[in-house]
Amino acid sequence: LRDDKHGGVSGKRGKKLQLMIKCESARGLVQLGSILEKAKEASSLLELTGCMFGGYDYAADVHAIRTDHATELLFARQNFVTQCRAHRVAPIDMICIDYKDLSRVKREAIEARQFGFSGKQIIHPSSVEPVQNAFLPTTKEVEEAKELVRLFEEKQAEGIGAFLYKGVMVDLPMLYQARAILALSKHMPT
Repeated sequence: LRDDKHGGVSGKRGKKLQLMIKCESARGLVQLGSILEKAKEASSLLELTGCMFGGYDYAADVHAIRTDHATELLFARQNFVTQCRAHRVAPIDMICIDYKDLSRVKREAIEARQFGFSGKQIIHPSSVEPVQNAFLPTTKEVEEAKELVRLFEEKQAEGIGAFLYKGVMVDLPMLYQARAILALSKHMPT
C-alpha cells in the first residue's frame, strides 16, 4: 500500500510490510549474514519475516549435479538454516520439483523440518497438505512435550536442573524444544 502522507510504502494501518527474500547463489549464501543484517536495518517500513532457499538455482550456480536426495545441497541448506536462525529469520526450504510424487514431497518436508527449516516452498496445491503435516508436530510429540515440560517444572521446584526422562538427559535445550513443539501445536487442526 502506498503511504503518501509519509512519502513511502507501509502496510495496512501503519503496520510494516512483511518481506521475504530469497538466496539462490553461492555468493548470496556467502553474504547471507550481512544481507540479513541490512534487511533488518531497513525495519522502519519492512519486517523481514523469512528467507527462502533457492536450491535449484544454487545447484546450478555451483555446478552441482541434482539428485533425488539432495545430498549435494546438504552443506548449503544447513549453512542457510544456521545463518537465518542466527538472525532470527524464518528459513524456508527449497521447492520439490517433482510435485506429483507426494511421498517425495512429504519426505523432503520432513527432512526440512529435521534440519530446522520453518517451512517449505511449494509450486502446486497438492503439496500443501503433506508439507503442512510435516511441519506440524504429531500427537505423540505434543503429548511427550507436555509431559517433559511438566516434569521439568517439577524438577526445577525440587532444585534439580537436569534429569533423566525415558533414558535421556533433559536440560534447558530439551525444554526449549518441547516448548517449541507446544507452540506449533496451537496451529494444529482440532
